[in-house]
Amino acid sequence: MRQTADRIAADADASRLAVTARCELPDCFVGERAAARDDADVALLVNVAGRDADAAAAVRILAFAGRHDPLLDLTKPLFHNVFARWMYFPEQVSNEFDLSVYISSSEINIDHNYCPTKLREEILLSKLKNVLKPLLQHLRENKLLSPDWQQYLRSALLCCPLLTVNLFAESNPSGTLAEKYSTKIKWLGFVMTMTAASAASKVNESDTIHRMFSQIFEL
Repeated sequence: MRQTADRIAADADASRLAVTARCELPDCFVGERAAARDDADVALLVNVAGRDADAAAAVRILAFAGRHDPLLDLTKPLFHNVFARWMYFPEQVSNEFDLSVYISSSEINIDHNYCPTKLREEILLSKLKNVLKPLLQHLRENKLLSPDWQQYLRSALLCCPLLTVNLFAESNPSGTLAEKYSTKIKWLGFVMTMTAASAASKVNESDTIHRMFSQIFEL
């Protein structure tokens, strides 16, 4: 079934929507690595190559040094481990879906049929049940949950891809991974960012990405 994602631009190949100046993840970021048979869904791990356990822990602490909302601790792994496979395995993901882009009056429209894998959906459900739901309950009980927590979390999820990749970078075949992204992958990334940031009055059950993001805010 085709899914209509966010309203976004005409000729997908003619358009210049690009991606990141630097997609190489710093060691403090949550990363993914393909395992046997190039199956990107097998391994989810923290990228701390070349560091011992103490050094790795120190790097992770520095990533969130100072006072911050605890929801930020969940935002990065929530987006990157569930929704950002296109960011790290663009060639693999590009072969798994169709996408078209066109402009209608004042709207930019993207139609696609991309669906995160079943494993990614299960990872999302696990994070919601075992991390986000207990966290929200604890914050509510202690009168620490901000009334605008949903907007805050949406904004943080929006920042996850945009602080990692530049969707408007010029394409460079010999550049970084992100600069090598196809236009198709760049549009999919744009769909992800818009869906993460947008609150809809009614969930579109036929759009898997929309449905999965909506589940985050139903707790």
